[in-house]
Amino acid sequence: MLTNAQELLRKYFPLLSGKTLKPFQERVITHVVEDGSTVAVMPTGGGKSWIYWVAGKARGGTTVVIAPLVALMDEQAAKLSEQGCQVLTIHASVPAAEQVSRLTAFGTGQETPDFLFLSPERVAVDGYLAHCLRARRDAVRLVVVDEAHCISQWGFDFRPFYQRIPQFLDDVFGASHWPPVLGLTATINPRELGDILTDFRIDAKHVLRDRSLLRHDLRLHVERFTSEEAKENRLWELLAAQPPQTKTLVYLYRKYKKRGVEDLAARAQEKGLRAAHFHGDMTAAERQTALHDLRTGATTVVFATNAFGMGIDIPDIRTVVHFMMPESVEQYYQEVGRGGRDHQGADCWLLYSKKNVQVRRDTFIDKSFPAAKELAHLYHKLASGKTTLQTWVPFADEEVLEALPFFLEAGLVSLEAKGFNRLDAVQVASGSEVYRLQKLTPLGTAVVTLNRSPQLTPTQFFALFYEALRTGAGRLAKGRTLDKCLLIRAAAETLSTAAAAQIEVAIAEKRAYKHSLLDQLLHVLDSSANSNGLHAAVGDYLKVSPAGASPVLRTLRGEWVRSKSEVIIANLLHKNGADYAYERPIYRNGKYLLLPDFTVTTPTGTYFWEHLGLLDDPEYARRWDVKRDLYEQCYPGRWVTTEENASLSQQAQHLFDQISRT
Repeated sequence: MLTNAQELLRKYFPLLSGKTLKPFQERVITHVVEDGSTVAVMPTGGGKSWIYWVAGKARGGTTVVIAPLVALMDEQAAKLSEQGCQVLTIHASVPAAEQVSRLTAFGTGQETPDFLFLSPERVAVDGYLAHCLRARRDAVRLVVVDEAHCISQWGFDFRPFYQRIPQFLDDVFGASHWPPVLGLTATINPRELGDILTDFRIDAKHVLRDRSLLRHDLRLHVERFTSEEAKENRLWELLAAQPPQTKTLVYLYRKYKKRGVEDLAARAQEKGLRAAHFHGDMTAAERQTALHDLRTGATTVVFATNAFGMGIDIPDIRTVVHFMMPESVEQYYQEVGRGGRDHQGADCWLLYSKKNVQVRRDTFIDKSFPAAKELAHLYHKLASGKTTLQTWVPFADEEVLEALPFFLEAGLVSLEAKGFNRLDAVQVASGSEVYRLQKLTPLGTAVVTLNRSPQLTPTQFFALFYEALRTGAGRLAKGRTLDKCLLIRAAAETLSTAAAAQIEVAIAEKRAYKHSLLDQLLHVLDSSANSNGLHAAVGDYLKVSPAGASPVLRTLRGEWVRSKSEVIIANLLHKNGADYAYERPIYRNGKYLLLPDFTVTTPTGTYFWEHLGLLDDPEYARRWDVKRDLYEQCYPGRWVTTEENASLSQQAQHLFDQISRT
């Protein structure tokens, strides 16, 4: 098949006459249409919506789009409807009875929308949605997962409900019969990207990366302060110096209290600035008003948490200020990418003090994980001291929800089915099997009835109710809703010491990883004197050259590395039985010092192995000079290098033999 993506755009979206696709958009569309499952890594503002619009229409049938924000779904649904597409959206803002009606029309084939928009939360808990999709699975030709990196527990944007998407696809389509999956993400962290590929079962050769991931149109500035007062004074200076109508975004990570989002917004208003605040505790309507006012220019300064991110497209933000320390290079670069999305440039300031770094460590990293003493309490809240089947409402307790991935990973909890508690919400004729089940117990609740129906699994049990709704044999009782819940089973009544210790090890690993990400951000900031140097440092850290990024690849041992040359070296070390680690940070006197490509332990000692793949880039070469001096100063005789050439395998083997000789 020869795919002409530009022709597909004109064919399916004639109202966009005169518009053209970017080369990377064309490339991804062609890959999805011709090769199937794909991961597209592209910067914010890269035009991902047109990719799944065109690819979805080209593949035919229904495209399921899983997106994290209701506002984003509604915006895309409206735009597609304007283009003449049939669209179905299912989320919490849609009245419950209408949700059932919409799903029934789809599940019976009365409607076959071009696009079906779902939230990860809906995918995780809505059994009737899964049932109707299962009945129409042959109509689904593409599944799009927007912000796919949210599935990774290692990332700053991790969302637990994303981890339920693969199981949802198994339940609907069967483990080996998924339709093609298109994962869209801006992440360029190998560990997170590796999770995307593993969880969505996509081969690394199907990763496509935009060559414009480095935003050189952004002017990056970093200023360090000895006190919070001096830093705040500098913020007001920057805001006062902005030309009229300049749109400015100030990132913080605290909603309330002194120097939080609301406090600074209020004080900015007192200073005569047209300012607003934006954070996750605001209602959807309040957030939409704040965005509308910034978009139209009624507001020119917004103080925001990282809730100002996914799905928000205001192209003419000219200044981005980080007033607190981001978590990682990835988060920093993604958030400055909110500026200048119209490609007209932006100034991006990072203002920080030592206190900010310590707060990031103590509060935003260490306290983001459940403490050891809290694990038993959270497990009890979930299991209620029982190993029998029980219902659980995921949205009722955020702390338990955040701990759930650890309990699932340790095998302490199993998710048995997606159901609802009050069975009389479905009205059926007397004499039917569903009616008989409803009358087994006086209260007609799910768990008690299931315990009296041992011949049915929880999934089979609820399938009878869902099928009655789908076929018209039953209907939603007047004034009632399906009070959606998960049926869970705990493996033990209480959390044992051994199980708690197992979870604590997993938490400690993730905590240490987040600290290392912060260390690497500080190293990048401290080693760069100007905007070009900072872009180069970010590119060096992310292994992205100005000419474009190398694809992330998997080694024989299973880790994800950043280039084909690193695959060659890693595979060689593995075949030689070497004790090695990839990108293990070096600390000295408790502080981050270096990030070698490989740390190799041999009978003669530990060596730090650097592969120099971009020495023809002047900025890369300059940074290597600095790094080499650190190695020579701190680890003389314990660092080795390879360079890019056609005989890399032989060169690497010779080098390994040298450092292995006793």
